[in-house]
Amino acid sequence: MQKVVLRRYRKDEVGGGAVAAGAVPHSLLAIRCGTQGLVAHGFHRRVRVFTFHPGQASLRLRRTSGLKVIHDRAASMKKLLLLLLLLPLFFLPSHAEEARTSAVLKSYNIWIKPGHRSAFDKAMAAHIRQFHGGDPHWRIYDVLTGPDGGSLQVIEGPRSWTEFEEHGDTDEKQLRDYEANVLPHIEKTSPVSYVEYKPEFSTTAVDNFSSKALVVHVHPKAGQYPMYLASLKEFKPVWEKLGLNMAVYASVYSGDRSVILVQRLKNGLKDFEPNGSNVRAAYDSIHGAGSYEKRSEEQLHMLDSLVTSLIAFRQDLTAK
Repeated sequence: MQKVVLRRYRKDEVGGGAVAAGAVPHSLLAIRCGTQGLVAHGFHRRVRVFTFHPGQASLRLRRTSGLKVIHDRAASMKKLLLLLLLLPLFFLPSHAEEARTSAVLKSYNIWIKPGHRSAFDKAMAAHIRQFHGGDPHWRIYDVLTGPDGGSLQVIEGPRSWTEFEEHGDTDEKQLRDYEANVLPHIEKTSPVSYVEYKPEFSTTAVDNFSSKALVVHVHPKAGQYPMYLASLKEFKPVWEKLGLNMAVYASVYSGDRSVILVQRLKNGLKDFEPNGSNVRAAYDSIHGAGSYEKRSEEQLHMLDSLVTSLIAFRQDLTAK
Protein backbone atom coordinates (compact mmCIF):
# COMPACT_ATOMS: atom_id res chain seq x y z
CA MET A 1 0.00 0.00 0.00
CA GLN A 2 1.30 3.45 -0.92
CA LYS A 3 1.91 5.59 2.14
CA VAL A 4 -0.75 8.22 2.76
CA VAL A 5 -0.34 10.59 5.69
CA LEU A 6 -3.43 12.17 7.26
CA ARG A 7 -2.87 15.01 9.73
CA ARG A 8 -5.27 17.36 11.49
CA TYR A 9 -4.30 21.00 11.43
CA ARG A 10 -5.50 24.36 12.67
CA LYS A 11 -6.64 27.12 10.33
CA ASP A 12 -3.80 29.34 11.52
CA GLU A 13 -1.30 26.77 10.22
CA VAL A 14 -2.37 27.43 6.63
CA GLY A 15 -2.06 31.22 6.46
CA GLY A 16 0.56 32.60 4.09
CA GLY A 17 0.31 29.69 1.67
CA ALA A 18 -1.86 29.02 -1.34
CA VAL A 19 -4.91 28.87 0.95
CA ALA A 20 -5.78 31.80 3.23
CA ALA A 21 -6.89 30.83 6.73
CA GLY A 22 -10.68 30.86 7.02
CA ALA A 23 -11.13 31.69 3.34
CA VAL A 24 -12.93 28.48 2.42
CA PRO A 25 -15.53 27.53 5.01
CA HIS A 26 -17.77 25.42 2.79
CA SER A 27 -15.85 23.19 0.40
CA LEU A 28 -12.56 21.72 -0.65
CA LEU A 29 -10.69 24.60 -2.22
CA ALA A 30 -7.56 23.65 -4.08
CA ILE A 31 -5.14 20.98 -5.17
CA ARG A 32 -1.45 21.59 -5.68
CA CYS A 33 0.55 19.02 -7.60
CA GLY A 34 4.31 19.22 -8.00
CA THR A 35 7.55 17.42 -7.32
CA GLN A 36 6.61 17.12 -3.65
CA GLY A 37 3.44 15.21 -4.45
CA LEU A 38 -0.21 16.08 -4.11
CA VAL A 39 -1.55 18.46 -1.49
CA ALA A 40 -5.27 19.05 -0.85
CA HIS A 41 -6.63 21.58 1.64
CA GLY A 42 -10.11 21.83 3.11
CA PHE A 43 -12.00 23.44 5.95
CA HIS A 44 -15.33 21.70 5.42
CA ARG A 45 -17.01 20.32 8.53
CA ARG A 46 -17.93 17.20 6.60
CA VAL A 47 -15.06 16.61 4.18
CA ARG A 48 -14.69 13.03 3.02
CA VAL A 49 -11.14 11.75 3.42
CA PHE A 50 -9.94 8.93 1.23
CA THR A 51 -6.94 6.61 1.08
CA PHE A 52 -5.93 4.37 -1.79
CA HIS A 53 -4.99 0.70 -1.53
CA PRO A 54 -3.22 -0.28 -4.78
CA GLY A 55 -4.32 -3.63 -6.09
CA GLN A 56 -7.53 -3.56 -4.09
CA ALA A 57 -10.91 -2.29 -5.21
CA SER A 58 -11.51 -0.41 -2.00
CA LEU A 59 -11.92 3.19 -0.96
CA ARG A 60 -12.11 4.17 2.71
CA LEU A 61 -14.13 7.26 3.64
CA ARG A 62 -14.21 9.15 6.90
CA ARG A 63 -15.16 12.64 8.10
CA THR A 64 -13.01 15.26 9.78
CA SER A 65 -13.09 18.98 10.53
CA GLY A 66 -9.82 19.88 8.81
CA LEU A 67 -7.22 17.87 6.98
CA LYS A 68 -4.05 17.91 4.98
CA VAL A 69 -3.55 14.97 2.66
CA ILE A 70 0.02 14.46 1.52
CA HIS A 71 0.52 11.72 -1.01
CA ASP A 72 3.93 10.12 -1.19
CA ARG A 73 6.02 11.65 -4.00
CA ALA A 74 6.52 8.20 -5.50
CA ALA A 75 2.78 7.85 -6.26
CA SER A 76 2.20 6.94 -9.87
CA MET A 77 0.48 9.15 -12.40
CA LYS A 78 -2.24 6.54 -12.65
CA LYS A 79 -3.23 7.05 -9.02
CA LEU A 80 -3.04 10.82 -9.44
CA LEU A 81 -5.43 10.71 -12.39
CA LEU A 82 -7.81 8.52 -10.41
CA LEU A 83 -7.78 11.07 -7.60
CA LEU A 84 -8.55 13.92 -9.99
CA LEU A 85 -11.44 11.93 -11.43
CA LEU A 86 -12.86 11.44 -7.95
CA LEU A 87 -12.40 15.07 -6.94
CA PRO A 88 -15.79 16.34 -8.28
CA LEU A 89 -17.52 14.11 -5.73
CA PHE A 90 -16.30 16.45 -3.00
CA PHE A 91 -18.34 19.32 -4.40
CA LEU A 92 -21.70 17.59 -4.57
CA PRO A 93 -22.69 18.47 -0.98
CA SER A 94 -22.32 22.19 -1.70
CA HIS A 95 -25.37 21.97 -3.98
CA ALA A 96 -27.40 20.02 -1.44
CA GLU A 97 -26.63 22.47 1.38
CA GLU A 98 -28.07 25.45 -0.51
CA ALA A 99 -31.72 26.44 -0.29
CA ARG A 100 -33.24 24.71 -3.31
CA THR A 101 -36.25 25.66 -5.41
CA SER A 102 -38.41 23.91 -7.98
CA ALA A 103 -38.09 26.77 -10.47
CA VAL A 104 -35.46 25.66 -12.97
CA LEU A 105 -34.53 27.13 -16.35
CA LYS A 106 -32.76 25.24 -19.12
CA SER A 107 -30.97 27.28 -21.78
CA TYR A 108 -28.58 27.14 -24.71
CA ASN A 109 -27.43 29.48 -27.48
CA ILE A 110 -27.52 29.00 -31.22
CA TRP A 111 -25.62 30.91 -33.91
CA ILE A 112 -27.19 31.35 -37.35
CA LYS A 113 -25.15 30.90 -40.49
CA PRO A 114 -24.35 34.18 -42.30
CA GLY A 115 -27.07 34.98 -44.82
CA HIS A 116 -29.52 32.46 -43.32
CA ARG A 117 -31.32 34.67 -40.79
CA SER A 118 -34.54 35.11 -42.77
CA ALA A 119 -34.74 31.44 -43.74
CA PHE A 120 -34.01 30.40 -40.15
CA ASP A 121 -36.72 32.67 -38.73
CA LYS A 122 -39.29 31.24 -41.12
CA ALA A 123 -38.31 27.61 -40.44
CA MET A 124 -38.08 28.08 -36.68
CA ALA A 125 -41.44 29.88 -36.46
CA ALA A 126 -43.10 27.02 -38.34
CA HIS A 127 -41.39 24.43 -36.12
CA ILE A 128 -42.53 26.24 -32.96
CA ARG A 129 -46.13 26.52 -34.17
CA GLN A 130 -46.25 22.81 -34.88
CA PHE A 131 -44.46 21.40 -31.84
CA HIS A 132 -44.49 24.08 -29.12
CA GLY A 133 -47.86 25.75 -29.67
CA GLY A 134 -49.43 26.84 -26.40
CA ASP A 135 -46.34 26.01 -24.32
CA PRO A 136 -45.56 29.07 -22.13
CA HIS A 137 -42.30 27.51 -20.97
CA TRP A 138 -40.46 27.98 -24.26
CA ARG A 139 -38.95 31.39 -25.13
CA ILE A 140 -36.30 32.75 -27.52
CA TYR A 141 -34.23 35.92 -27.10
CA ASP A 142 -31.87 37.88 -29.33
CA VAL A 143 -28.54 38.38 -27.57
CA LEU A 144 -27.79 42.00 -28.43
CA THR A 145 -24.43 42.56 -26.72
CA GLY A 146 -21.64 40.75 -24.91
CA PRO A 147 -19.41 37.80 -25.92
CA ASP A 148 -22.40 35.89 -27.35
CA GLY A 149 -23.86 38.91 -29.13
CA GLY A 150 -25.53 37.97 -32.40
CA SER A 151 -26.70 34.58 -31.17
CA LEU A 152 -30.14 33.47 -30.04
CA GLN A 153 -30.78 32.21 -26.53
CA VAL A 154 -33.37 29.46 -26.17
CA ILE A 155 -34.87 29.19 -22.68
CA GLU A 156 -37.16 26.45 -21.43
CA GLY A 157 -38.89 26.83 -18.08
CA PRO A 158 -39.53 27.53 -15.36
CA ARG A 159 -40.15 23.88 -14.64
CA SER A 160 -39.40 21.61 -11.72
CA TRP A 161 -36.72 18.93 -12.05
CA THR A 162 -39.52 16.34 -12.09
CA GLU A 163 -41.26 18.14 -14.95
CA PHE A 164 -38.04 18.23 -16.98
CA GLU A 165 -37.64 14.49 -16.42
CA GLU A 166 -41.25 13.71 -17.32
CA HIS A 167 -41.13 16.04 -20.32
CA GLY A 168 -38.54 13.66 -21.73
CA ASP A 169 -36.45 13.86 -24.85
CA THR A 170 -37.56 15.31 -28.16
CA ASP A 171 -39.85 12.87 -29.97
CA GLU A 172 -38.78 11.44 -33.29
CA LYS A 173 -41.19 13.45 -35.44
CA GLN A 174 -40.14 16.72 -33.86
CA LEU A 175 -36.45 15.82 -34.19
CA ARG A 176 -36.81 14.95 -37.89
CA ASP A 177 -38.53 18.27 -38.59
CA TYR A 178 -35.84 20.22 -36.73
CA GLU A 179 -33.00 18.42 -38.50
CA ALA A 180 -34.59 18.82 -41.93
CA ASN A 181 -35.82 22.41 -41.75
CA VAL A 182 -34.07 24.29 -38.94
CA LEU A 183 -30.65 22.72 -38.48
CA PRO A 184 -29.37 23.54 -42.01
CA HIS A 185 -29.43 27.24 -41.05
CA ILE A 186 -27.52 26.82 -37.76
CA GLU A 187 -23.75 27.32 -37.60
CA LYS A 188 -23.23 26.03 -34.04
CA THR A 189 -24.99 25.39 -30.73
CA SER A 190 -23.69 25.91 -27.20
CA PRO A 191 -23.89 23.26 -24.47
CA VAL A 192 -27.08 23.16 -22.42
CA SER A 193 -26.99 24.68 -18.93
CA TYR A 194 -29.39 24.68 -15.99
CA VAL A 195 -30.02 27.42 -13.44
CA GLU A 196 -32.23 27.56 -10.35
CA TYR A 197 -34.22 30.64 -9.43
CA LYS A 198 -33.32 32.12 -6.03
CA PRO A 199 -36.42 33.83 -4.54
CA GLU A 200 -34.59 34.80 -1.33
CA PHE A 201 -32.42 37.23 -3.33
CA SER A 202 -34.90 38.22 -6.08
CA THR A 203 -37.36 41.12 -6.19
CA THR A 204 -39.61 39.77 -8.94
CA ALA A 205 -41.35 36.49 -9.71
CA VAL A 206 -39.56 33.91 -11.80
CA ASP A 207 -42.16 34.16 -14.59
CA ASN A 208 -42.45 37.97 -14.62
CA PHE A 209 -40.56 38.31 -17.90
CA SER A 210 -39.91 41.51 -19.83
CA SER A 211 -39.25 42.38 -23.47
CA LYS A 212 -35.65 43.39 -22.71
CA ALA A 213 -33.29 42.48 -19.88
CA LEU A 214 -29.79 43.14 -18.64
CA VAL A 215 -28.02 39.87 -17.81
CA VAL A 216 -24.94 39.79 -15.56
CA HIS A 217 -23.00 36.52 -15.34
CA VAL A 218 -20.92 36.52 -12.15
CA HIS A 219 -18.14 33.93 -11.78
CA PRO A 220 -16.81 33.82 -8.21
CA LYS A 221 -13.28 32.68 -7.46
CA ALA A 222 -12.76 29.12 -6.22
CA GLY A 223 -14.23 28.80 -2.74
CA GLN A 224 -15.90 32.23 -2.84
CA TYR A 225 -19.26 31.19 -4.30
CA PRO A 226 -21.11 30.76 -0.95
CA MET A 227 -19.85 34.10 0.38
CA TYR A 228 -20.79 36.00 -2.79
CA LEU A 229 -24.26 34.46 -2.88
CA ALA A 230 -24.83 35.35 0.78
CA SER A 231 -23.75 38.95 0.15
CA LEU A 232 -26.68 39.41 -2.24
CA LYS A 233 -29.10 39.40 0.70
CA GLU A 234 -27.89 42.92 1.48
CA PHE A 235 -28.75 44.08 -2.04
CA LYS A 236 -32.35 42.82 -2.11
CA PRO A 237 -33.77 45.72 -0.02
CA VAL A 238 -31.71 48.14 -2.13
CA TRP A 239 -33.21 46.82 -5.36
CA GLU A 240 -36.67 46.97 -3.80
CA LYS A 241 -36.13 50.59 -2.76
CA LEU A 242 -35.09 51.48 -6.31
CA GLY A 243 -38.02 49.58 -7.83
CA LEU A 244 -35.77 47.21 -9.80
CA ASN A 245 -37.15 43.88 -11.01
CA MET A 246 -34.19 41.64 -10.23
CA ALA A 247 -34.25 37.87 -10.79
CA VAL A 248 -31.32 35.95 -9.30
CA TYR A 249 -30.30 32.50 -10.52
CA ALA A 250 -27.55 30.04 -9.57
CA SER A 251 -26.07 27.60 -12.05
CA VAL A 252 -26.46 23.94 -11.14
CA TYR A 253 -24.63 20.92 -12.54
CA SER A 254 -23.47 22.99 -15.52
CA GLY A 255 -19.74 23.54 -15.15
CA ASP A 256 -18.18 26.12 -12.85
CA ARG A 257 -20.54 27.59 -10.28
CA SER A 258 -21.87 31.00 -11.27
CA VAL A 259 -24.57 33.47 -10.29
CA ILE A 260 -26.78 35.15 -12.89
CA LEU A 261 -28.35 38.51 -12.07
CA VAL A 262 -31.12 39.55 -14.45
CA GLN A 263 -32.55 43.07 -14.36
CA ARG A 264 -35.86 42.86 -16.18
CA LEU A 265 -36.30 46.22 -17.85
CA LYS A 266 -39.94 47.25 -17.39
CA ASN A 267 -39.61 50.12 -19.87
CA GLY A 268 -36.91 48.66 -22.08
CA LEU A 269 -33.74 50.69 -22.50
CA LYS A 270 -35.51 53.73 -21.02
CA ASP A 271 -34.80 52.22 -17.60
CA PHE A 272 -31.14 53.16 -18.06
CA GLU A 273 -31.92 56.89 -18.18
CA PRO A 274 -30.54 58.81 -15.13
CA ASN A 275 -33.38 59.42 -12.67
CA GLY A 276 -31.59 60.93 -9.69
CA SER A 277 -31.25 57.70 -7.73
CA ASN A 278 -28.46 55.15 -7.72
CA VAL A 279 -27.46 51.92 -6.05
CA ARG A 280 -24.66 53.49 -3.98
CA ALA A 281 -26.93 56.08 -2.35
CA ALA A 282 -29.71 53.54 -1.71
CA TYR A 283 -27.27 51.01 -0.25
CA ASP A 284 -25.71 53.56 2.11
CA SER A 285 -29.13 54.81 3.22
CA ILE A 286 -30.06 51.26 4.27
CA HIS A 287 -26.77 49.86 5.57
CA GLY A 288 -24.96 53.01 6.71
CA ALA A 289 -22.67 55.63 5.19
CA GLY A 290 -19.67 54.16 3.40
CA SER A 291 -21.07 50.63 3.49
CA TYR A 292 -21.47 50.40 -0.30
CA GLU A 293 -17.80 51.09 -0.94
CA LYS A 294 -16.76 48.56 1.70
CA ARG A 295 -19.05 45.84 0.37
CA SER A 296 -18.02 46.53 -3.24
CA GLU A 297 -14.36 46.10 -2.27
CA GLU A 298 -15.14 42.81 -0.54
CA GLN A 299 -17.08 41.53 -3.54
CA LEU A 300 -14.27 42.54 -5.88
CA HIS A 301 -11.95 40.10 -4.13
CA MET A 302 -14.58 37.34 -4.40
CA LEU A 303 -14.96 37.50 -8.17
CA ASP A 304 -13.01 35.92 -10.98
CA SER A 305 -14.98 37.56 -13.79
CA LEU A 306 -18.19 39.43 -14.55
CA VAL A 307 -19.83 39.50 -17.99
CA THR A 308 -22.83 41.62 -19.00
CA SER A 309 -25.16 41.38 -21.97
CA LEU A 310 -28.50 42.71 -23.19
CA ILE A 311 -31.18 40.38 -24.52
CA ALA A 312 -34.47 41.10 -26.33
CA PHE A 313 -37.49 38.82 -26.46
CA ARG A 314 -38.42 37.43 -29.89
CA GLN A 315 -42.22 37.54 -29.89
CA ASP A 316 -42.31 36.14 -33.44
CA LEU A 317 -40.47 32.99 -32.33
CA THR A 318 -42.62 32.30 -29.29
CA ALA A 319 -45.05 29.47 -28.71
CA LYS A 320 -48.61 30.78 -29.00
